Amino acid sequence: MTDKRVKVMRKVAAILCGVAFLAALTFGGLYVFRADLYGTVEVELTPIAKLYPVSPSAVAIASFDTESGPFLIPRLRNADDCTGWRIESGTAEVAQSDGELRIPLRPGDHDYVARPLGCVLGEPAVDALRFNLFFGEAESFGVQNLSREQYQVNSHNVPMVLDKPPPFSRWVPDVEAAFPEEAAQAREALIDAGFDPSASTREKIEFLVAFVRRHMPSAAPPSYLNDLSPWRVFLEGKLKGAGNFCRQWSLVYGYLANLIGIPSRNVFTGGAMDNVDLGSHAFSESYIREQAGWAFVDPTTEIAYVTNAAGRLLSGAELYTAIITQTSSALTARALVENGYKSVPFATVGNALKQFMRRNSFLIYIGSHDGRYQMQGSGAARYAQQLYRFLFQPQQYFGFAHFVSFPWIRAAAFFTCIVAAFFAFIFAIAAIVRGSRR
Repeated sequence: MTDKRVKVMRKVAAILCGVAFLAALTFGGLYVFRADLYGTVEVELTPIAKLYPVSPSAVAIASFDTESGPFLIPRLRNADDCTGWRIESGTAEVAQSDGELRIPLRPGDHDYVARPLGCVLGEPAVDALRFNLFFGEAESFGVQNLSREQYQVNSHNVPMVLDKPPPFSRWVPDVEAAFPEEAAQAREALIDAGFDPSASTREKIEFLVAFVRRHMPSAAPPSYLNDLSPWRVFLEGKLKGAGNFCRQWSLVYGYLANLIGIPSRNVFTGGAMDNVDLGSHAFSESYIREQAGWAFVDPTTEIAYVTNAAGRLLSGAELYTAIITQTSSALTARALVENGYKSVPFATVGNALKQFMRRNSFLIYIGSHDGRYQMQGSGAARYAQQLYRFLFQPQQYFGFAHFVSFPWIRAAAFFTCIVAAFFAFIFAIAAIVRGSRR
């Protein structure tokens, strides 16, 4: 019996060693040839709610409850301090509730306004919640022939939290920790160039875009820039005249913006047809706390930001959608024109972007990193961070073009290798121990 057990253990250990070897070979191949397998394992299809999550400080709807009466009860985030609510419909007050918000509904389609009592709603502040709600009684079967009471939210002025957002660190690295000496040099250079820490966020973005373009010449970049930190990329351009394209400008802009407290990330456009590259472009997005959202910034076209008719700054995804739906003519760009910033129609400065934002194009969000390198530290920490990003932070995709990718294969191969090797070791040791007792 002992001999049989030992033989079984040895076979199991051998099989697990084989599995571990194949998994290690697979993982190594995925890592070494990641550029060739980019579209297959490097990119993760991502819902817009994760790319542009609701700000943690904003008032938002976390869920809904219903109650006979009938009442609709929105469960709110960042509204715990409110002592009550005054609910209006049309010009009349229809209810007032203490504590939680409970909206009494009338059959049909109506507008409701819920005004908070004793609190300020979120940051940025919201004066009231506004809904258009439909309620259908059970016997009426509702508008969709449902044999139960129907509650329908047609419009609302605060966001809904539909998905758990990734941590902010997913996009924004600690630029001080990686290269503290370079961070100090960069901050000093900005001050010497006239940077004003008390300026508004929009003014700071304008300053950084002009600063980057003024000191980083336009020309084909040398390949060695890929191995340098963002600040060293900047110095190569300023001091040695090294060429730069969109990728270097957006990388350095994002680094400097994060350094002065404006969270920023890099975004690439892409597209292909029949294995033919349709061109790509790199730009940045900066998080604007005043409006609790990301805003498009493009140092290449010297556009600091783009606004809609209401003056709100648009994100990269919003601008991309406006371009492909041919509604960008109503937008305004804040652009560097003739050595100064002017607000001009987007069409006058944005034509270059249209060749990179088409229906068969897409956006790739990579955070404040450029590929595998440039934002990491040195030594073992650098390789550990690269491995972590490879396993758990695939570049994220948004677009209207069909795309299929399997980024989970990377982590599956890695952990299969680790687990199989661990149990192979356990079975091998057990076989040796049992064999020695014979």
